[in-house]
Amino acid sequence: MRRFYFPIKDTTIYEEFPSREAGLDEILEFGKTLQGTKACRALVDFNISDISSSIMNGIISPNSVFDLEFIIANSSNLLTDQIIYVYPLSQSWREGQGYFYQNIL
Repeated sequence: MRRFYFPIKDTTIYEEFPSREAGLDEILEFGKTLQGTKACRALVDFNISDISSSIMNGIISPNSVFDLEFIIANSSNLLTDQIIYVYPLSQSWREGQGYFYQNIL
């Protein structure tokens, strides 16, 4: 049986544009800029307590495997053996309230 857990918030952070708040964009970006020097990272937050309680209540087996699936909307120079690393964050963050192409003051 498959269960789906959707994020409660997400955003993209840009090394090159630290004041951009792209939490309302429909697309998350991750990778490097065209010059390959600056990173953009996607942050995705799930309600882990829902998953933990489902395991504790026997709804989900403790031996379950979880997959994180992203669908590619647009890509360039993507390698067939591209590796994406996923890391937990050590502190809280807030979802951005704007779009990438919004004018930032």
